[in-house]
Amino acid sequence: MRLFANAVLAASLISSVGYAQDDEVSEVGNNEVVEESMAAEGQSDFGLSLSVFHDPLTKVNKLTFGDSEYEFGNEEVSGLTGLSLRFSVVSNKLIFSFGLDYTLETDIGGDGAAPSSWTSGLNASSQKFDMLGIQLIDIAYPIAKGDITILPSAGFGINIGNNKVKIDSEDYGSANEITYMKVLGVLNAGAKAEYEFVKNLVPFIGADLLLPFKLGDNLDQSGDWSFYSLDEELTSNLDFMSSLGARINLGVGYYF
Repeated sequence: MRLFANAVLAASLISSVGYAQDDEVSEVGNNEVVEESMAAEGQSDFGLSLSVFHDPLTKVNKLTFGDSEYEFGNEEVSGLTGLSLRFSVVSNKLIFSFGLDYTLETDIGGDGAAPSSWTSGLNASSQKFDMLGIQLIDIAYPIAKGDITILPSAGFGINIGNNKVKIDSEDYGSANEITYMKVLGVLNAGAKAEYEFVKNLVPFIGADLLLPFKLGDNLDQSGDWSFYSLDEELTSNLDFMSSLGARINLGVGYYF
């Protein structure tokens, strides 16, 4: 009887050890799966996108003539269109983007002839505006909803704009071109929605609010004649992007 009891005890111990080993192997296997999953989530992908944007809010001043000689005013013009190019890095559930924005040259139009009281016979024959933006960083957090991904984002960039007006003079028989250049820091916040049309190809639509602040500016006059001691007045009446802006984007991206 004692021999039989010892045999049962030994079998029980062997069985317990076997179960413990099986549990240990299972735990190790699960850990490996978890580690592999975390590694997969940490993989980095790259993306490239091109979009067309329209900005209905940003204001650009159109130079106008006042009622007395060498007096100027302005009219606000809005509705800018441009192109955006972005390069993206996907890492740790965040998407980091940077790239370029170009606001296409916009013909604001000249104000026409100066009032008849102006003895110098001036005529604003044209005015044009364009702007280059450098998006230094934009950080997005993707939220997947089936085939659609929502990406709220925020970032910062630098814009350099030029507002150019050409003024002809009947008296002098030549033109004076005035260029107001302004450098801005721009904070942006918004969101876009991507749809995976085919593998890795994602058309998208989005919108951003823009908060600009001036970093520096410069007024330059070129030609055979110029307006002296009027830099401050001309600067004020050629100003642009001095309040909140917005962009509506429509484009396509590719992840590789």
